[in-house]
Amino acid sequence: MTVSLPFNEDAQERKIRLGIRPEFFRPGGAQPVAGKITFVEAQGRETLYDVALEDGQILRSIQSATNAATVGEKVTWGIDVEKILMFDEDGVRL
Repeated sequence: MTVSLPFNEDAQERKIRLGIRPEFFRPGGAQPVAGKITFVEAQGRETLYDVALEDGQILRSIQSATNAATVGEKVTWGIDVEKILMFDEDGVRL
């Protein structure tokens, strides 16, 4: 998966890991990401979704229970890039 991130001087010329909280991967997010829903779990007022990307990565999303997406459905949801967390190789947040 490729995303455009805001500039972070601490991340320059380093290997980094990205963290995306489930509430920041949703319909309407700024950076579109396409995938297929592989898991749905209703949890009262919220629903969890796992979305498999083309490269095999899984992104989890947590949304209002009013969303009616189903397993097997292809979706293009978005990531709120300003909310992405960056970590160095040792797990230290940048």
